Amino acid sequence: MDNPAFEDDHHFADKGNQTRRTLYTFDEAAALCGTGKFHTFLFVVCGLCTLTLMTATLSVGFYIMFVKCDLEVSVYEQGLLASTAFIGIVVSSHTWGFLSDTWGRLKVIQISIFGSVILALVSAFSYTTWMLILLRLLVGVFICGTQSSIFSYLGEFHSMKTKSQAVTYLSVFLSVALVFLPALAIGILPLEFDWMLYGKPFPSWRLLEIVYTIPGIIASLGLPFLPESPKYLFTKSDHQKAIDVLQYIYHVNTGNSREEYPAKGFSDSEKSRNLKEVNGIRSALLLVWKQTAPMFYRSRVFVTLNLLVHIFISYFAAHGVFMWFPEILNALVKHIEADMTVCEIMRYEFDASTNATGVSSGNLGCASYVDIVTYQVMIIMGALYTLVYFSAGYLVKAVEKKYLMMFWFLFAGVTAIPLIWVRGFYPIVVLFICFLVVGVCGGLVTTIAVDFYPTGISAMAVCLIMMIGRIGVVAGSNSVGIILNTNCEAIFYGLGSLSCAVVVLSFLLPTSLTKKEKVNNPS
Repeated sequence: MDNPAFEDDHHFADKGNQTRRTLYTFDEAAALCGTGKFHTFLFVVCGLCTLTLMTATLSVGFYIMFVKCDLEVSVYEQGLLASTAFIGIVVSSHTWGFLSDTWGRLKVIQISIFGSVILALVSAFSYTTWMLILLRLLVGVFICGTQSSIFSYLGEFHSMKTKSQAVTYLSVFLSVALVFLPALAIGILPLEFDWMLYGKPFPSWRLLEIVYTIPGIIASLGLPFLPESPKYLFTKSDHQKAIDVLQYIYHVNTGNSREEYPAKGFSDSEKSRNLKEVNGIRSALLLVWKQTAPMFYRSRVFVTLNLLVHIFISYFAAHGVFMWFPEILNALVKHIEADMTVCEIMRYEFDASTNATGVSSGNLGCASYVDIVTYQVMIIMGALYTLVYFSAGYLVKAVEKKYLMMFWFLFAGVTAIPLIWVRGFYPIVVLFICFLVVGVCGGLVTTIAVDFYPTGISAMAVCLIMMIGRIGVVAGSNSVGIILNTNCEAIFYGLGSLSCAVVVLSFLLPTSLTKKEKVNNPS
């Protein structure tokens, strides 16, 4: 071969009277870098990108009650505004996954973060409801690039020994967002300004949206200091650039010179496709298909479908209910001393807000003040979920990931059903917090996917999985809102039973050893 890294006489190099090894598998070469300052900086930047992803998709929910006053948002527009970022993610998901696997992880993340931050800043100055909806849709389209790449990007700097833990710990930032978002809302939403915008006083929700872009701005400043994923370069057969990146990581982590890095080439290879193969729309679609089809090979199809079911149900249950949780919490706070179940309270509130046509409006009107208790509860939730994600990051080293998912789905199921008959503000809130922890399973599904699929299709696989998850969010948020009004008890019966049933599917997922065997099987 032309590449000396694959010639037998280059497996070892003489240094004086000693013979030292120079060729390693990629996993061995990554392990030689160790973990240190580089990986800490990488983790922080990737964490800020993940936090940006969460603020882009969830921020509207924390100030929508104030937008309704300012822009006179209708009930229909409120539902659309709450889910429009997720719709943007769904419609652009496959495209970003394709670009990430062919164009490069880092380039996609940089464009995604920068574009979403700019559009989010512009959305803060929207003067009509539909302008805000359109801009939030575009924010969702752009931030989807981060969703499709960030977990793969982080994992590809690690060896198999540390990859799962790193990716699981990155999921901590999903729950950090649940502290970050309400904490800023408490500090900013009560503010009043004398500034005028569009002939009206400048509302605090606009400033809140501007401040929410800070993690994205910081991430945009940090990304240029990071290299492209060495595993991605390796799969593109750009072995020298991959070695250069690994040498740099080794130098930053150890303080040793780059020349002291032992690996000079790779003893294994892994091929994936790139944009040079694209000549027109037909070939581009063919390349997309060739990156998608391997997920459904005979050796992978059951695991792929199983992971898709897991992510859909996890996001349908956790995020679908969470989208309505601020409104549910508002209703609970209004009846904090009442001896009522959550469904009795919601029926009372929905009946009180029925519109002139006899159709429940599904909301409690607009807000002119900040209910601190609602945001305080959400901060406590975020803090608890952060501990849960940290625990998952630690346990994933000692406990098989599928067993962790079995536990969390079962835990969510047995805490959802009692919500039907439990009375009182505090018991209800505790059960809600316990049930919504099912969202941790989304991070575990992503971790399993990053481990399971080859590098050449991993971003596309994660993208497809997350697209199905976001469809679950849209389906959950809309259906939960409707059923909450018509048959509230069915939500908790259904989601509790469904969560328990998924435990069986979790058990059928492969173990880590089986994953490696399946990945190496191209059939």
